[in-house]
Amino acid sequence: MAAEPQHDNVTTRDANFVWWEPTIAFFGGTLAGVLLAVVLGLVVLVIAMRGGYQPSQVKLVALMQTSFAANHAVLVASDLGLAAVIWLIARRRIARPLAHYFPPAGVRAVMLALASGVALSLAINGGNELLSRITHIKFKDSVVERALVPHGAVQFAVALLVVALFVPFVEEFFFRGLFFTWLRQKGAVLVAKLTAAAGARAARKPMAVAPATQARLFKAFMWLHQKGAAWFAILVSALAFGAVHAEVFIHPGAQGWLFSVELFLAGIALAWWVVRSGSLRTSWALHAAFNATAVVFSVLLP
Repeated sequence: MAAEPQHDNVTTRDANFVWWEPTIAFFGGTLAGVLLAVVLGLVVLVIAMRGGYQPSQVKLVALMQTSFAANHAVLVASDLGLAAVIWLIARRRIARPLAHYFPPAGVRAVMLALASGVALSLAINGGNELLSRITHIKFKDSVVERALVPHGAVQFAVALLVVALFVPFVEEFFFRGLFFTWLRQKGAVLVAKLTAAAGARAARKPMAVAPATQARLFKAFMWLHQKGAAWFAILVSALAFGAVHAEVFIHPGAQGWLFSVELFLAGIALAWWVVRSGSLRTSWALHAAFNATAVVFSVLLP
């Protein structure tokens, strides 16, 4: 894995994030997004009621559960709030967060990331379809998931813009941007402590081992020193990415656990591309291609 490139056109203040910054960015941003969605929903409802629309509580709940437009509007509003808070927190450390996290990555890298996103989505969604036919796992969509499925060309275009472009952008900005940066910093500290402790122990109690074993131990030590922090961040961010989607609660049973594992694997691929390229443009490309392919699957295999 290549080291992240330096971007001279981005001014950094104090790049060392503290634990509460990614925490506030996620939970505060989520709350801000929910509040924004509620406020916008109330404004639309008031305007509609002034125009003569008199909905009951049952109709409103049904609308929110089944309406394609309403669910996509909620997605956009909630992620706008989340993105705003992430940007504000990141700007404490970096003068131009978007330029820092989304620098040019090269056409070849972006195209490869797009292709890997399509391949990963085909493997996961195609694998799930195969599992549903040869095993006892029954894949069922939630009410909201069914509402997000587009019907017609206009809805398909909207779904691609929201689900395949905007939502991945916000998620990458947090998970592989601010949160991943903090994890790499914590991982670097952890790896430094581990390597220092291992070196001190070796100095106190030299091991009588064969030269071949010494060479393997040295290679393992150098790998940990050079890439341990990156892989610590990759694995922890992938675990968080899989957990926050709450698939085990949305789909109790084998389906939820399977989806969580798939999201974890997707999180590893997304973070790997960031480490490899030094830019969120590649992880965004992979994420966008993955979601776009999933949207196509939802239309072809309802």
